[in-house]
Amino acid sequence: MTKGSSRLRRPVLTTLVTSAVLTGMLIGAPAANAAVLTQDLGPGLTPTQLAAALVGTGVTVSNAQFTGVNGAGGTFSGGGTGAGATIGFDTGVILSSGAIGSVPGPNTVDNITTVNGQPGDASLDSLLPAGESSEDAAVLTFDFVPDASSVSFKYVFSSDEYNEFVGQGFNDVFGFFVNGTNCATVGGQPVSVDTINGGNPFGTGASNPSLYRNNDPNDPGPATIDTQMDGLTTVLTCAAAVNANQTNSMKLAIADVGDDQYDSNVFIEAGSLTTEPQVPGAPTNVSANPGDGSATVSWTAPDSDGGSAIDGYTVTCTATGNPSDTHSASVGGATIVAPVDGLTNGVEYTCSVTAHNTKGNSEPSEPSAPFTPAASDGEFSTTIDTSAGGTLLIDPQGSDNLGTTGRIVIPPQPGPPSNVVVTASLFGVPGETDPTCGNNPCVGQGIEWGFSDPGALGKLKVFFFETAALTGGARPDTAKVYKDGALLPNCKRDDQRAGPTTCVLKRLRTEQGGWKIVVRTIGEDPKGRI
Repeated sequence: MTKGSSRLRRPVLTTLVTSAVLTGMLIGAPAANAAVLTQDLGPGLTPTQLAAALVGTGVTVSNAQFTGVNGAGGTFSGGGTGAGATIGFDTGVILSSGAIGSVPGPNTVDNITTVNGQPGDASLDSLLPAGESSEDAAVLTFDFVPDASSVSFKYVFSSDEYNEFVGQGFNDVFGFFVNGTNCATVGGQPVSVDTINGGNPFGTGASNPSLYRNNDPNDPGPATIDTQMDGLTTVLTCAAAVNANQTNSMKLAIADVGDDQYDSNVFIEAGSLTTEPQVPGAPTNVSANPGDGSATVSWTAPDSDGGSAIDGYTVTCTATGNPSDTHSASVGGATIVAPVDGLTNGVEYTCSVTAHNTKGNSEPSEPSAPFTPAASDGEFSTTIDTSAGGTLLIDPQGSDNLGTTGRIVIPPQPGPPSNVVVTASLFGVPGETDPTCGNNPCVGQGIEWGFSDPGALGKLKVFFFETAALTGGARPDTAKVYKDGALLPNCKRDDQRAGPTTCVLKRLRTEQGGWKIVVRTIGEDPKGRI
């Protein structure tokens, strides 16, 4: 079903192109949470003034142009700051797939729409699924010269497509193209109704909900944010590498997709286009593997480092029923895995992660799935989103740790996203003669793995780490690796790129003198041993 047909389920308030020109540039400093006011492009406001309004430290702009109707672009004030703010920053530039004059609240219409009768944009089309195209585009372009090799700016996306069209497969589209590359992303995907939301219906099947603010009057209602938009993101940062002291290009664009219904808008903070670093974006895909009074937490680095290298992460695990039961650990910026100790067995926790650079700490990540530490039984599990991938760490403690550890790394999988429970355990005894090792003496313990939905997983990697005591100082290239008792071949170059072949990718010596063996396999393979 297309969005065009879905909108017939309810009446749409559709307006013709209008222009509500307000006095002044609206790039001043209004009261912290005043009502939002907008000013359209027109005789009193030019594309050059829009571009100039965005500029902060270290950037100069030129050659500004706008494509679209005047009512789809302009400035705003009264966005507010701090708790209760409508937008999250006071002033800036706004672009709309409909009319910026429809942004001010309160939210009295669940389906605000302005039809401008404009074409789409090819750069936006490149972000869409095959066969979909944009229309009613509003596009601001300009050239800029930065005095450093990175720039960043802050923005908020809002839409009246929340929450009805979450998960529909395509939505209104926007992008910020710096030298042709879109930097408005989350988890490697373009920011959209589908990638940041509270679910459909609200609270069900959410994606990055910590970055979403619900304002839908009917789902569940009431609308408490002073704007007509049914949902907004939190303040996000776009950061991009650029050519210092040279001319670079910027393209800010938004459009409808599939039809010209339901307005969406992007707000860009005045003065925030700068070479000064910002705090990083929030880490994503946080996963916690419980241990005995501990958890091993892994995550994906933020899409944006804020224009300054991330120099550290802090992991915080909090009991779901007792906010004062909190334990933290910090690691360097090159590390995306950290152990957290001091947890209480039998108590449920979630963990979140913040990133740090020279500017400060990011917002906390979305929390991990809840987990409960327990005395080690040698079994490990985690839940992954197949569209994002994930890692299961196998690191038993106590009597179960006989010198073998490992991890299972699952890259993002094609097809529709789904949550899959990944489990693993160690089996066998080091040195025993066993069929799983081709009736040879085994090195270390084997790793057995499984998935709640094997059909949802294709290619993955299994890492075996054996201590020097288990390998006896032997060279790793002598290691024989078995899967279900069958000797695995080395991966050929083509095997690493395509096909279901189960094979040995790498045999390496660890810094401690043991072995690191990497097997490339598929989700249906249950067991391996060295």
